[in-house]
Amino acid sequence: MAATLSPELIAPTIVETVAQAMQAQRVTLWQAVMSGEADQAAKLLALHETALPVAAPLRRRRASVRDGAALALFSAKKGKYRVVCAIQHRAQPIGWLIAERLGADVAAFSAAERANLAQFAEQIGPALNLALGFNEVLHSREQLVLAREEERRVLRRELHNAIGPSLAALDLRIGTLAILTRQLTEQVGKAANENTAGLTIDAAANTLSAQTGETRQQLRKIIADLRRIIYDLRPALLDELGLVAAIQEQVMQFSQGGLSVTLHTPNAVLFLPAAVEVAAYKIIIEALSNVARHAEATQAEVSIRIAPSGVHLDIMDNGKGIAPDQRHGVGLGSMHEVAAQLGGQVSAAPRPAGGTQVQAFIPCKIAV
Repeated sequence: MAATLSPELIAPTIVETVAQAMQAQRVTLWQAVMSGEADQAAKLLALHETALPVAAPLRRRRASVRDGAALALFSAKKGKYRVVCAIQHRAQPIGWLIAERLGADVAAFSAAERANLAQFAEQIGPALNLALGFNEVLHSREQLVLAREEERRVLRRELHNAIGPSLAALDLRIGTLAILTRQLTEQVGKAANENTAGLTIDAAANTLSAQTGETRQQLRKIIADLRRIIYDLRPALLDELGLVAAIQEQVMQFSQGGLSVTLHTPNAVLFLPAAVEVAAYKIIIEALSNVARHAEATQAEVSIRIAPSGVHLDIMDNGKGIAPDQRHGVGLGSMHEVAAQLGGQVSAAPRPAGGTQVQAFIPCKIAV
């Protein structure tokens, strides 16, 4: 526990350590979740299994734990021995630690082992509370990223559909005004037969025309800045074409200069949260950019797979590959950051047959 630096590793470290020390085939760590006024439910945080018999599967659904105050509940059946220890923080139950020995030849937990496990459960309350707090921070960050991307999608739509056309229409009207000003100058100049009054009117008209031109240049700069802001909010192709078609468009751009890129996508139309779309798009584009710039590959393959838990991305190439000890560059670091904002992961490793494989997972509840 003292050597564990990252809060996300606390729960896995607990179950692995207990499994090894207690010689338990299964150790689970559960979080206490309020499900009603008089009942608590348990949410699985970490699991460690070794040498499990086939007939002892774990039910990964939420399990009701009514006696949350018990410190060391012990149950024994033939071939199955279990110790349940409640974990508390500041006198409040926050979870349960369960150690099990499964199999025909396993021995029951001794009284000393049960006492040691109960004492350990009493001591890990602050550590588990830290891990739970860290998980809440990660979940909050994921929700903020999701909300931010949804707001960006709405803002981009409003800027593109409302302000953009209005500025463009104003640019056209100023252009029309400039044309009328030049026509008026020509007519007044002819009517005055180039006398003094005509020259004065002509000079005024020229000044008006110059100011109109300057105004139009400023307006065009505003329109260009607005387009840049719109693109920075969210890639335009995602709104114009959708995720799959946008990636297909980019794949066509990368399939040149000796590189052939193949894309595999789901047959169904994808309806994903805005943040997930942006993350998947950026990861794939960054991965293909690395292939085109550094891999010296002739073939690349991109796969998008949808699961109920989220989006799986797989980008492979037949290039020169990466060394196992090679430091990650800016591109891979960017992909890691994009995925981590949503609780996802990105990994890059050399392929056995040569080349590199980048795998990414972006969690998202999807009905498939």
